Amino acid sequence: MASPVALRPWQAAARDAVLRDLRHPTRCSPLVYAATGTGKSILVRAILADVLATLRPGWGVCVMVPTQALVSQLRDTLAAGLPAGSVGVYYGRSKRPSTVTVVCRKSLAGYVEHQRAAGIDCALLIADEAHRAEAVADVIADLDPARRMGVTATPYLADDGLTLWSHVAVQYRLTQAIEAGDLCPLRVVRGWGDSPADSAARTIDIARTHGRGLIVDAHDIADAEQVAEMLRDHDVPATAVHSQLAAGAVKRAVQDHKAGTLHALVQVDLLSEGVDMPWVDGVVLRRRMGSAVRLVQLVGRVLRTADGKSHATAYDLLGQLPPAGLDLDAVLGRLEQDADREARCMTAAERQEQDLEAAYPLARARDELADWTLGALDTLRSMGLSTAPPDVDGPGFADPAAPALPYQVRRLGTLDTRWLADDLRATIGPMLDAPERLTVREAAMVDEVVTAARAEARRRYERAGSWRDVRWRLSLDGAPVDAAKRIGGKK
Repeated sequence: MASPVALRPWQAAARDAVLRDLRHPTRCSPLVYAATGTGKSILVRAILADVLATLRPGWGVCVMVPTQALVSQLRDTLAAGLPAGSVGVYYGRSKRPSTVTVVCRKSLAGYVEHQRAAGIDCALLIADEAHRAEAVADVIADLDPARRMGVTATPYLADDGLTLWSHVAVQYRLTQAIEAGDLCPLRVVRGWGDSPADSAARTIDIARTHGRGLIVDAHDIADAEQVAEMLRDHDVPATAVHSQLAAGAVKRAVQDHKAGTLHALVQVDLLSEGVDMPWVDGVVLRRRMGSAVRLVQLVGRVLRTADGKSHATAYDLLGQLPPAGLDLDAVLGRLEQDADREARCMTAAERQEQDLEAAYPLARARDELADWTLGALDTLRSMGLSTAPPDVDGPGFADPAAPALPYQVRRLGTLDTRWLADDLRATIGPMLDAPERLTVREAAMVDEVVTAARAEARRRYERAGSWRDVRWRLSLDGAPVDAAKRIGGKK
């Protein structure tokens, strides 16, 4: 275990407040809202150090994160300050739980079953990016943690939205963090991006003058690739990062960006949430976000402190930040107020729709789609149920990144998903509800998984002679499981 990191004043105060609430009989599900880059992971580690000191045998702690990429990132942060061997992971093909286990949200159901079989109860659930935890509220109920804690950088203060949390225990805003020196001051440069030609010219000018450490926001994957190529054509070292790239390629691009060999990363939602890149000091806002919450996340991404970093710059080409004439503290405060108001005004249905839109099929979720389809295909191939190649693109597709073909859209809209486990059906459902938004490759992979699962169910039916006795289903991580009862109906 490394030497403990000294807590910032806000972290020390927040730790004490949360620990006090966790011991309270009715305020034992606190929510912490702290601005992006202020050190929420270090706060979680400090709280866990206290919890582990008094944890009884037969109990464990679950730390849930929304994506697989965040599992290893948070695991490393926690392990650096907690007892050796006390931090494990549970996601995809890596299932090594420990006293504290970092769990990918989509693998939570599997983790619950594992802990139940091992006879281990959950003393505490910590939900990182807690504004997304509502999507698995039923699985959290199955986990039945004795205490819960949520952590988020997204304003989420509506009373009707706190179904998992008893109250907001801590609020540490952008303006407070900048004043305390925990975040960099923000400089806003506005205007000159109303037309595509203006936006392109301005983006080139910004990238050439800003230099290293720049993020450029793109509309979609095709736009990201085009903008990166445009910048390279104007002698700016740049590349696009999105979820259709292999994880290793994205990691190398981020490392090159940190080293300065790449000056600009052109991204589509991939770097907007939960990514630690403190060297980034500029962001070009080229597209309308449509949400103050997301705007807060993206602007906050460039405010992390780093050696030699005096300020961060937001290039607001479309006038999305609050009006000129306000000082910067007022700009940030107004931005957060708008996000708070947006969160309060959203109905539960609207919030669920926004979560689905944020998850599927935007680029942030496409790496998860690839993860579970490839994992499922590996399992199906090993069982002799699929002959699809390891990187299935579908037969005869000239451009795997092109939109799903009409026949694929029609077919995906009618696929029978009853032989998928509940967690997998919850993941694939939004995709099948809007198959026209998938790519050719993604549609082919989803089709192969569902079809193979259905074929195995039919083989079991033929052996058993009755659908009632077919209890097999395919889970989210690609592992076949036997259901307690047959899952009926379609998606």
